[in-house]
Amino acid sequence: MKRLLAFNLLALTVASVHADVATPPPVTQEISSFGACVTDGHVYVYGGHTGKTHQHSRDNLSADFLRYPLDKPGAAWEALPQDKAVQGTALVGWNGLVIRVGGMYATNARGEKAELFSTDAVRSYDPKAKAWSDWPSLPKGISSHGAIVQDDVLYVAGGWKLDGETADGGTWHEHGWSLDLKNRDQGWKNLPPMPHVLRGGNLASVGGEVWWIGGLNEDGTSNATFAYDPKKGSWREGPEVPATSKIKAFGNSTFSADGKLFSSGMDGVLYSLDPAKGEWTTTAVKHQHGRIFHRSLPVGDKQFWSIAGAAEGGHRNDIEVLPIPGQASDSGKL
Repeated sequence: MKRLLAFNLLALTVASVHADVATPPPVTQEISSFGACVTDGHVYVYGGHTGKTHQHSRDNLSADFLRYPLDKPGAAWEALPQDKAVQGTALVGWNGLVIRVGGMYATNARGEKAELFSTDAVRSYDPKAKAWSDWPSLPKGISSHGAIVQDDVLYVAGGWKLDGETADGGTWHEHGWSLDLKNRDQGWKNLPPMPHVLRGGNLASVGGEVWWIGGLNEDGTSNATFAYDPKKGSWREGPEVPATSKIKAFGNSTFSADGKLFSSGMDGVLYSLDPAKGEWTTTAVKHQHGRIFHRSLPVGDKQFWSIAGAAEGGHRNDIEVLPIPGQASDSGKL
């Protein structure tokens, strides 16, 4: 009975926090499979897929580049200089810069046979100069991958390379790469292969390790997780995400806070992993709309934003503001 009461109190606290927070305005269009990050007090959003699911053409790609100031509730999204229109890209922040890694573009018009290509481009945006610049290109084109910065090193893993194929083809990447951001002239270095080849998952960093979460391979969707230890130079298998959706953790979004990982997908539930304990738990936090290929970002004030993505009713442009479990709140501990 005490455990049930505690869970109900937790659920009420979550609902209270959810009801009281200020919700930012939607992004400028309904998108999925885009890049997003937080750096220097701003949320940045880049690119993405538009229109109906599984429609692939140059007309279904966005080049919108937006940012939102976290210290100005009620502000509008600011349009920044556009670059290439891509989906399946990754966006990371580092030292105030915004880095875009890879992504997929299309050369065909809507209604024509899809001709899809993965780019090897790594581009950096300097908010002070308001300009893009080239950084060392990846060894191969990549999309549907993950990217994360840990200890001034950029890690890229998962994904595949499309070279004119339709959305059903492509060459899967058996390994990822790392780039020392303070010594970029040294170029990209190969990472060891993950235990399984996957795309459509997510990278996050916690406990000195780089984690790959979920995705899809030739055998179907997956709840698998793998952790890379840079000191050991090897991957290890982690516990599976307990996602209940029929597509499992494919298209999930994962972030880290307070030494834990937090992941969500189509079932709308927020799951938490404490690497020290080695097991996932189901939190009381649940999205109003389950979604995939969204981006979840911790934004301070014990909250995270779950931005846009693909849901059962189609692509979305809204943002759900949710509490981070385990962080202090005015109502106690979540």
